Amino acid sequence: ATVAVAVSNAGEVGVDVQQVEDGSVQELSPLVLAEAEAGHVAGTRDFFTYWTRKEALVKATGDGVTVPLPQVVVSPPGTPPRVLGYPGQDGLAAQLRDLGPEPGYVGALAVLSPRPVVVRERSGGRVEAFSAGSRPKPLHPNAVAVMHERGVDLTGQQPKHLDVYID
Repeated sequence: ATVAVAVSNAGEVGVDVQQVEDGSVQELSPLVLAEAEAGHVAGTRDFFTYWTRKEALVKATGDGVTVPLPQVVVSPPGTPPRVLGYPGQDGLAAQLRDLGPEPGYVGALAVLSPRPVVVRERSGGRVEAFSAGSRPKPLHPNAVAVMHERGVDLTGQQPKHLDVYID
């Protein structure tokens, strides 16, 4: 199992790790990629690099699924991770870093800060993964509807704050 925990005093932080799986890329691409980004996807790993960069960013902002991922524009895989566009926040100051989790996974970290950040990765041991944010917002009705169309029932689900998982 893979887990990512991010702690920062430089700014709000978001982190995402995804298992690289071929099966769902075609179906998920329109929900994740901006039109200009689709041409930069040479394989499954590239798609998940885009996804994790965007997910980390919307978690750091606290927007989560309230922001459609195709409207969040990031630099292409194979280039230094950068924010190129974020809806309603022109010039969003954020630092993005690709993470190197275990084989078969990709990950990204976002810190809302204009200054560069130092990232230290550690690994080892068996862990469970949870999802939470530092500023959770209610689920957007459009996100619930889209997920329902994809066979995912979010009825009764609520975003969680990080404090839920801190002992």
